[in-house]
Amino acid sequence: MDTLTPNKVEIEVYLEGVKVPTSSIVINEAVGSPPTCEITFPAHSGALRVLPGTLVHIFGLVEMLPGLGQTKKISKQKVLLFEGEISGLSYTKSPSERVVSLTAQSIIHK
Repeated sequence: MDTLTPNKVEIEVYLEGVKVPTSSIVINEAVGSPPTCEITFPAHSGALRVLPGTLVHIFGLVEMLPGLGQTKKISKQKVLLFEGEISGLSYTKSPSERVVSLTAQSIIHK
C-alpha cells in the first residue's frame, strides 16, 4: 500500500462554479451531524448578494511527499474537502476592515 504524507495544502473555494478569494475557512465535523463550514472573505460589492442555497465547493491542492523507503516523486492532487450550500451570511465592519462570513451546511444531510 502506498503511504503519502501531505506537505502543503492550497485551498480553492467556488460559489456556483465561480472561484472566490477567501481569508479563512473552518470546516466542522461531528459524529451524528452533517459537516458545516464557515468561509470568511473581504467584503466587496457582490459579497452581500450571495443567496441561501448557493452551492459551495472547497478543493484542496495537496502536495504529497513519499513515505520512508519510497522513491516516488512529489505528486499534487486536487481533492474535494467540502460540498454544501449556503445556510447563512453575516457582515462585520470594523475601522480596519469589512468582512463577510458565509455559513454552509453539507448537502449530504438532504
